[in-house]
Amino acid sequence: MALSRTMEPPELPFEGNAKSDVFKVYMRDTGLLMSMLDDGSRENIIADTFSKQGKKLYYYEHNNKLEIDFFIRKNNAATAIEVKSADNTKSKSMDAVMAMFL
Repeated sequence: MALSRTMEPPELPFEGNAKSDVFKVYMRDTGLLMSMLDDGSRENIIADTFSKQGKKLYYYEHNNKLEIDFFIRKNNAATAIEVKSADNTKSKSMDAVMAMFL
């Protein structure tokens, strides 16, 4: 299992901003995941990939309305990653969170 912890605020240092009591759990066995294939499959595959690269998983949620699926550290910067459930759809959460913190 891979564990993703939420942060407040969504910025570096991730570990210092992570909440220990709010988290998501992802499967690390892609074969089992593929046999289950539901709406959360794409997000789980990304979580599995990041975990296998040794990345700690973090996400951001605001007022149970906005959610960014993943934050990773890349080139010493906080990088937001949104996994979409439909092709070519715009992320309202990403736009709103970016407006709040930029």
